[in-house]
Amino acid sequence: MTIESGSGSRRKRRWIRIAILVFIAGTLLFLADRASLPIYRSAMLAQNAADGAALAGLVQLARLTHDRPVGDNQIAAEMLNFAIRNGLSEDDHLVGYYLDAEGCRLGLVGADIPQEPRGIEAVATVGARALGLVTWPVTRKAEAGFTIESANGERIPKMQLLDGG
Repeated sequence: MTIESGSGSRRKRRWIRIAILVFIAGTLLFLADRASLPIYRSAMLAQNAADGAALAGLVQLARLTHDRPVGDNQIAAEMLNFAIRNGLSEDDHLVGYYLDAEGCRLGLVGADIPQEPRGIEAVATVGARALGLVTWPVTRKAEAGFTIESANGERIPKMQLLDGG
């Protein structure tokens, strides 16, 4: 009888260990799920803000092709306005860059409009607060550009959202 009770005792300990491991694994999965949702939402918010800002800035920039007066401050304000409309808050960050025809950066939006800009890159950084403890910065970017086409003797900008990465 002593051998059987020792064997039963070992089985109980084994099942208790398994139950503890299952509980720990379940708790870790629950916490991982709770932490990933705010990060995912922040990434979506940052991408939407970057897309809106890049397109809004590009629309203002394209007005230059029709010799309409557009200032650097107006482009920056329009980018920020659309980023806020798409969820950017005062604790988040937005940076814009002018791009050339090849997509290379020419300078910062807000510094001055460079020669022959053909696009805008917007970079939005949003803080993702997971489990109420830690805030991770989530950054997304969007690029929008235009080419000039001629139709009936008129210069027409053809705008498009480029791969933002």
